[in-house]
Amino acid sequence: YEKLVKLEPDNVEARYKLGLLYIRAKDYGAAAKEVTALRIIGTESAIQSADALTENLSSGKVKEFFRDLLKKIAPGLPEIPGITQDEPITTDTEETTGETLLKDMPKTEGAYESAPGSGDAVTE
Repeated sequence: YEKLVKLEPDNVEARYKLGLLYIRAKDYGAAAKEVTALRIIGTESAIQSADALTENLSSGKVKEFFRDLLKKIAPGLPEIPGITQDEPITTDTEETTGETLLKDMPKTEGAYESAPGSGDAVTE
């Protein structure tokens, strides 16, 4: 993507994907430069891409902070998908499919129950 951005500096998709690659490589300074370049392009698509890249950038920095913190306070902690690793959390039976646990979550239709006397609001 770096070559494409050099050839086509206003290519929004290439800049966005390059920014994502920089975030994945933990090169946050380079990713921030892509955000700036997207904002300078100024089209609606470029601004939306800059906003999305900014969210990913913030999320990446937070994840890295907590991973570093966990390594300092619990150095022997095993790798945990989704926490100490970037991979999504999967069930033991889904090793080859890579499907996340979200599909196993119960579906709610807007009705929530509370325990009697808990003070929780009830929505129907």
